[in-house]
Amino acid sequence: MAKNRDNFSPKITKELERRVNGRCSNPTHRVPTSGPSSKVESSNSIGIAAHITAASPGGPRYDASLTQEERKHINNAIWLCSNCATLIDKDPKTYPVELLQQWKKSAELEAQEEMGQIPVSRKTHEQLQALVFGDLPFKRAPDAVSNICHLVASKYKELDPRFDVEIGYQDGKTICTFSATEPVSFAANIANEFALEFREKFNDLISHGKDLEIDAKAITLTGSKLFELTNNQATKFVLSTNLRKNAVTKIEVLDDEGILEFSLDDVLGELVGGKKSVTFSGSTYQGLIAIEFTYEFGESSSENCTISTEIDFSSWNTKTLLTLPYFEKIYKYYDALFHGKSIGLRLEIDGEKVISGNGADFADEDHVGRVYSLLRYIRNVRAILKFIGTDVPYAENIRLSLNDVEDVEYFYNLLIEHKQMRGEQLGTVSFTVIPHIGEVVQSSIMSLMSGEANAIRIEQSFGQPLNLYGTKITLPRIAISYSRMRAQDPINLTQVIPGEAISMKLIPLEDCAMHVELHKSATPVNA
Repeated sequence: MAKNRDNFSPKITKELERRVNGRCSNPTHRVPTSGPSSKVESSNSIGIAAHITAASPGGPRYDASLTQEERKHINNAIWLCSNCATLIDKDPKTYPVELLQQWKKSAELEAQEEMGQIPVSRKTHEQLQALVFGDLPFKRAPDAVSNICHLVASKYKELDPRFDVEIGYQDGKTICTFSATEPVSFAANIANEFALEFREKFNDLISHGKDLEIDAKAITLTGSKLFELTNNQATKFVLSTNLRKNAVTKIEVLDDEGILEFSLDDVLGELVGGKKSVTFSGSTYQGLIAIEFTYEFGESSSENCTISTEIDFSSWNTKTLLTLPYFEKIYKYYDALFHGKSIGLRLEIDGEKVISGNGADFADEDHVGRVYSLLRYIRNVRAILKFIGTDVPYAENIRLSLNDVEDVEYFYNLLIEHKQMRGEQLGTVSFTVIPHIGEVVQSSIMSLMSGEANAIRIEQSFGQPLNLYGTKITLPRIAISYSRMRAQDPINLTQVIPGEAISMKLIPLEDCAMHVELHKSATPVNA
């Protein structure tokens, strides 16, 4: 069998090992593959010149299109430790040709970068690990990242004590924040191709306090060792104003006469300023609602402020509809926005009023309409769920048809809204009576037929399930009671024929009230 294998020559094997600095090419297992033996004149090796495509037919990843010379060429070889060499041949589907070629390329590139560099010793590695983790178990890796950031920040601060330095790591990027603790003079050289962009953004920074964010290649700073260190390393440059204050905005909903109906919980945030305007950004209800508005200097009130309102539903994803936090307050707020209620605004810093006024506008009326429609549907579903004694999970990306929404609106009105109505607000009630032979028609029905006022109780069942926020539930049987109704068109009782349907339309009297309750032993059924 050995005669049929296209093995590598000793020269190729030696060069292959040297091209990766004698380490395994598996990027997750870059271990040294050679070391001294007990005999002074010899060494031990666990390295193997493995074939990327097999040396003989039937082997892993064998490629019949290669010539014998191509199969024995260094291009078809990869240096691995014995464990990894065995691994790739036992599972060729997991380790295809393309992957092994990438391993080889990366290992050679890494060896090239390391050539001439002082390697990190085991002792140094252990010291670094102790510095990062301390006595913490490895599972406390987030603390280790924090320790590294704190260590780097302290070293940066030593370069220029005039700055507080914060180092963060997020989404694969290192974020360095330098905050001057005293006036610092510096110079900025702006690249020609970024001059116009920089000028516009710098004007926005000075006039309105907007962050100046630009490609790091656009600007070179001098005046601090910190700048010199980071000039050629950063990918993005952000310059922020220090004209910022923690602030509280109070948003009030007023009736037509300017009387307070209700107010949102305090919106906590930050006021950022420039020469021409200030912008407030904040949130309330634990981040469910975000508020932002800009106030131009020179205006006498906030009447020309445009408020941007956003809602973040993601924190509701683990809740059920009946346990949604702050729902009633948020619905009430969007209901007021949708119906054009007057909005009062008051901004305070350290308890002192800074901006106030009534009649603020909203930036995106379509957003208000969309959110209100969804919240109204949720309100209706919640009321129905409370009535029938069950609950369903909330889901952020639910799909609803117009029929689903209209059906829920109908049952909300039937089960909830009508209970608060009186008299003609209840509307007419139509139903059919079929008296059978020998059956004594109830006296209440008879009196209604004849045109007298009377109370009536109607029991109703529902065949089709109702889509309650993605869960289809068949509503239980209900009983509807009206306190005082009369027939719109009285019926001559002498003309009633047993077995023949009689259509009736009842109208409520002025003091008529409606009551809805579940039928005894009724339970909702998941469809």
